[in-house]
Amino acid sequence: MTAEEFLNIVKISQEYSQDTRQEKTMAQQLNFSYEIHWYDWNVIATFIAQPDADLALIAEAWRFAPAFVEAQPRWTALSQHPDWAAAVAQPQRAMPPSRHGWGGLPAFFIAHLIAEKNIKSLCLVLESHTVDRGFFERWGEDLLAFGHQSIDLRIMEQHIISAERMRPILDKFSTSKYATVRLAAARHEHVSPETLRLLCTDRDEKIARAAAAHKLFPQDALDVLAQHEEERQGERLDRLETLGWKELGDFLGNPGFPQEGLDILAARDDAAIRFACAMHPNASDALLTATLAEPEDWRKAAAALNPALPPAMMEQLAASDSVDIAFALAGNAALPEALQVRLASHPSRMVRLHLADHSSSHAVLSLIAAQPGREDVHTSFEQLLAVAIDPASPASKIGNLQAATNTKRSNGEALASSLGYAVARHPKVPEKLLGKMRHALPELIAANPGVKLRLLEGLPLPEPEPIPDWKMNGPEVAKYPGYAINELLRSKELSVQRMACDHIGCDKALLLPLLLVPDTVLLKKLAQRTDMPRFFYEMLWLLGGESVKAALKANKAARELSDFRNGPAAAAAAAPAPQVKVDARGGIKGSKKDRIALAASSTDEAVLLALATDKLGEVRDALTRQAALPLAVVALLSRDTEQDIRRQMPGYLAHFPLEQSEAIERTLLGEGGGIAERIAECTRNPVLQQHLVGSYDRQLAYNDHLAPAVAEHFLYHASIDTVQRVAANLAGQLAFSRKAADFLLQMLDHRRDDPLASLRVLYSAPDEEQQRHHLARVADYLALEGDRIENTYYVTQCIIERVVDDAGMQALIARCLGPQTNEENRHWAARLSTRLDDDVIARLLQGASGGREALAGNPALPEHAADVLKNDAQPEVRAALAAWNTRLAGHFVSDASEEVRAALARTTGEVALQRQLLADKQEQVLAALADNPHCDSAMMAALVAANRNYAVRSRVAGHPATSPETLKLLLQDRHAHVRTYAAAVIEQRAAQADAGVA
Repeated sequence: MTAEEFLNIVKISQEYSQDTRQEKTMAQQLNFSYEIHWYDWNVIATFIAQPDADLALIAEAWRFAPAFVEAQPRWTALSQHPDWAAAVAQPQRAMPPSRHGWGGLPAFFIAHLIAEKNIKSLCLVLESHTVDRGFFERWGEDLLAFGHQSIDLRIMEQHIISAERMRPILDKFSTSKYATVRLAAARHEHVSPETLRLLCTDRDEKIARAAAAHKLFPQDALDVLAQHEEERQGERLDRLETLGWKELGDFLGNPGFPQEGLDILAARDDAAIRFACAMHPNASDALLTATLAEPEDWRKAAAALNPALPPAMMEQLAASDSVDIAFALAGNAALPEALQVRLASHPSRMVRLHLADHSSSHAVLSLIAAQPGREDVHTSFEQLLAVAIDPASPASKIGNLQAATNTKRSNGEALASSLGYAVARHPKVPEKLLGKMRHALPELIAANPGVKLRLLEGLPLPEPEPIPDWKMNGPEVAKYPGYAINELLRSKELSVQRMACDHIGCDKALLLPLLLVPDTVLLKKLAQRTDMPRFFYEMLWLLGGESVKAALKANKAARELSDFRNGPAAAAAAAPAPQVKVDARGGIKGSKKDRIALAASSTDEAVLLALATDKLGEVRDALTRQAALPLAVVALLSRDTEQDIRRQMPGYLAHFPLEQSEAIERTLLGEGGGIAERIAECTRNPVLQQHLVGSYDRQLAYNDHLAPAVAEHFLYHASIDTVQRVAANLAGQLAFSRKAADFLLQMLDHRRDDPLASLRVLYSAPDEEQQRHHLARVADYLALEGDRIENTYYVTQCIIERVVDDAGMQALIARCLGPQTNEENRHWAARLSTRLDDDVIARLLQGASGGREALAGNPALPEHAADVLKNDAQPEVRAALAAWNTRLAGHFVSDASEEVRAALARTTGEVALQRQLLADKQEQVLAALADNPHCDSAMMAALVAANRNYAVRSRVAGHPATSPETLKLLLQDRHAHVRTYAAAVIEQRAAQADAGVA
């Protein structure tokens, strides 16, 4: 680059800089050009050659690339420059400068990163949006030479590399040792067909599938792909007995899985594998017969799922009353129509809806539509299905069914797949739905008689409307109808299956193959579904890890069908005893699994001592799962090489006498750190506790066995919160509690920060007399504090409410009503005071609504003040007055505010007013009346007869005055919650009656 070219760069750079016109000197423009082009070696070389170049910037280049700078013509002059040493001594500025992206790094810095093999920084460089094509032209070979997967993946993510330049790079990446790199190459948009031909036979199945699914995959390579698949399947069949579930699950999903292989796998002692084999279409008759002989219905369901099940066996299963078997048969594609008709009246609604998703028979769907639906939805699925299958239904109603997918209105009822299928088959399906359904249900639309007639008349059909990819995430998926989600469930992409598998209206038969997918996230989402039969949850329990089992335990629907909590214990009880034996030296021999199981369950001290010396840390750690261990075992584990094991020993030592545990505790205490902290939390030894004071106060505060002398240390040296924690832990020690309460009150005299916070500890004072004594001292103290009183209400209000009649407390309340306190302080005092004078009342009546509401809620309010507040503009004020003032009850019974009438209805004991409120049309008032403890059984019966909102009837069911006759009436209520609650109340009363007789 010549000097003229460099100056031209300076001139061009002015267009990218603000205020770089005539006021910028040549040196400033030169330095600016260096910074915006500093990754270019030629620019840097020309910059060094300029006499106006900043010496500090040249020194910066020299630090990273001394050989390059020293090779420049000006180096001799620069090295002898009087300021050169000072420029080199200047601190290195941050790389990159804050105003530049990573792509703006100088060439010598990139070379420095490559020389240092700084992969992390180079990845940050490649992630920058400012790297350009010249950057890759200059550094591409050096970056590729690393052969590091992080570098390779980020190179493929750059879109500025042309297809011609990228394809040779992808060819190289296709042979990478890293599977992630090969997978990214197989998915890259610029990959060549030859590379795809190579990757479709990759040893990693995920990579092979990605290459075969690429849009550029050559069609002539299908034979190669088929041959590779055949070889791969043959190789897996050769080692069938050793395949684990991760590889076996996807393999079993292959419809061409041979019958002999299924028989071999079914011989395994694995319920999940046997279930998957029995539901496979190629299962042998012997395997199906053996499955039907299983003692549990959920295991028999595997045969009922098999589409190759003989009709005679289907007839046999259809006679069963098991929901699992009926559900499996309902989804069986080979189920005869006669059996479908039988299942259409099955007692389980889950079975009937599942059958509707798989039946096209009008007779079957008519029977399902005639069954009762859910009562807690606006329009049940059965009602909507009846409209969808009726040929006489007008097109307007059929079109409106699509709008019924509002999940908030129907709780997902209308999202079932069968409703979409019925709409697609209806002869009057509106044109506005054809575009949506042609994409997801092309076969049904093509067979629709109305659509055929339209085509015969020469009318065009709207183009299919595919589901936009950008909406396929999160809650957006739930907005689509079930038939659209079914297409996503058939996808081979795991991420798509994850998004669709928890949709409420999908075809549940499509969820069964997902059980074979060894993906924890997917299985966990399946475990959270609440609309599946028992066999589905049992399979998830067998296949899933701890997170899947935790989801099943949290799923109420799954727990109602299977007691998963007892599953592991039952399995452990049925399992054979661990196969272990003791060698000549006293060591335990056996598999790792058996030794761990023995360590967690054995009570034999000799066995436990042998396991405590096991070479595997997992075995020794299993010992710490036991609630108690012999002292000899604890002593041995206290010298264990693993700190985590030693740290758990103080908890065991707390159960032994001090003379036995002291030596071990002192040894552990010498280690310090987390082990010493654990000793501070657990030890009963007062000497050790005294030794730990000062160093481990925070841990000692949690010790439930503190010695009195150590506890008193906290009274004088700890924070308020710590003192309260210690006082709570030692509440049973009467002497300490009294001393703590006295000390916390003494703090008032020492004026420590926020002393009144200590009042919270008075809740644990030993007796009421002592509490009153302390409260009197607090009142005396507050009377002398003046303005500090305004900061007390947060802490003292809850205490004063407990002894509001105390003379000292009333004096304190009177002080809090004074003008010197803040507004919030006056408000709570106005509610609690029994000595309201006219000046205080007048001041509060003229103040904010909060003060008037506080006055209105005070039962000691004078009549003249109540007469003023009864007409207050704020309904909250009138409601507070109506809640207790019986004199004004007649005034409030016709109040315009629903809140005021509800407050009266909740408390009034006058029968006449109750009858008057019974005629109120507002549900809030009636619900409050149902909560009124003064209402009798006649009033409860009248509320039920009013046939109001179910919330009112639910409250009636729980009212103690509700008669048995009214409860029996509620057992027939149209709302399930009311029926359930009424049944629970009847059962509870019967139990109480039996207990009273006893």
